[in-house]
Amino acid sequence: MQPINREPFFADFGNSDVDGAIRLITNGTLAEIARLGLSLAEGQRVWLTDNDIEVIATISFRDGKWVAIPDANGYKNVPEDAP
Repeated sequence: MQPINREPFFADFGNSDVDGAIRLITNGTLAEIARLGLSLAEGQRVWLTDNDIEVIATISFRDGKWVAIPDANGYKNVPEDAP
């Protein structure tokens, strides 16, 4: 299944739950979601970046907030010369 966004959007990978789920609650991430006009829903696939690493993840709503659960082995480094 393809992610809903055609370009990765910023997420703070350091803002994660113990199980690695990335919390989509920082101002930068919320601004990116708004800029792209995305509406999050349970089970959606998204393409995320922290500008060093990219990952495809599945959206879930837990404990009153949206999180992105990265695919197993889904991380890849962003090339240094990437825009």
